[in-house]
Amino acid sequence: MMFTAAAMLMRIAKDLRPSSAAANSNTTTHTDLSTSTGVQPSGAVLYYSAQWSYPAEAWKRAVCDLFRLEGGSTTLDFRCFDPAHPETAGNLSEIHYALVYGAPAGLLAKLPNLRATLSISAGIDHVLSDPTYPRDTVPVLRMTDQHQITMMGHFAVHRVLDHHREMPAYRRQQRQQVYRRINTELTPPEIAVLVLGLGHMGREVACKLAGLGFQVRGWCRNPKTVPEVQCFTGRHSLLNAARNCMYVVNVLPLTSETSGILCSELFNQLKRGACVINIGRGGHLVEKDLLACLENGQLSHAYLDVFDVEPLPPHHRFWSEPGIDITPHVAGELLPRSCASSISENIRKFSEHSQILERTSKAVSCERL
Repeated sequence: MMFTAAAMLMRIAKDLRPSSAAANSNTTTHTDLSTSTGVQPSGAVLYYSAQWSYPAEAWKRAVCDLFRLEGGSTTLDFRCFDPAHPETAGNLSEIHYALVYGAPAGLLAKLPNLRATLSISAGIDHVLSDPTYPRDTVPVLRMTDQHQITMMGHFAVHRVLDHHREMPAYRRQQRQQVYRRINTELTPPEIAVLVLGLGHMGREVACKLAGLGFQVRGWCRNPKTVPEVQCFTGRHSLLNAARNCMYVVNVLPLTSETSGILCSELFNQLKRGACVINIGRGGHLVEKDLLACLENGQLSHAYLDVFDVEPLPPHHRFWSEPGIDITPHVAGELLPRSCASSISENIRKFSEHSQILERTSKAVSCERL
């Protein structure tokens, strides 16, 4: 039986997925891949991040530690790209893997022997938005780290409970030196929450909220089943899913189909005084619609962790809007030491299957990095 290159890549991706026991564990296990498997990494790794909070050296140390030999030397050639000094990346033909977030447009297209791009993010839009990216020949692997998934769940729960327990109002009262109780009229079983996106992160968010007793609805493009969650599928069911919800939590990936999904059409289906929590991408939100709905009372509050332009420009109206809480893209941070095993495993797998990848005709996005 003949396999296409894309089909073979999917088989490799399947190999990359952790066992169910590992997937449910918050413990990061470090394995010396070079000595335990005998597979040496092929080619160099080029690192670049436009804004991630952890320095390049932290990523280098975490990943290279997993390729150390008994004598202490590493077998991995890990290079950092500096736009001001591009020559420090060395011979670009030696680079087989790119570990990036927000790479300068055209950079990855200049790597003639690039085999895979490893996204320092759960999303891959920052890679595919580059029109020069060789998407037909070089796969992009999205970051799906269990620690990040857990953090996203915690963040979403915190935001829902913050609003449910009237904390924005209490913060306003504190600034005004007002000491007065505010009654919370509804209990979680009486409150509907819509989670947009039921991938690894959306599922985590939905399950955590359901565990707290909220009525949870989940919406996604393809049919899925999640315990204690009422699932809706397809664009035609979106407005029905949103009807009378007090909260909408967006955890979708940004695509042409999901761009602008957080708009007045959706907001107007929510319960009056509802709350929006966006931990997906800035491109999901129609900003003028959010501001209009906050002004007319259809929405009472919004928690925004992602924006069209990051960092959020100093003059942006969101800064002065009392109904908006802003955080700097921190809902699900990626810790180098937590992600290192997955990155190293991908490099090992692609080194093993290098000949297959050279014949790849279609980029494939893997859900596990």
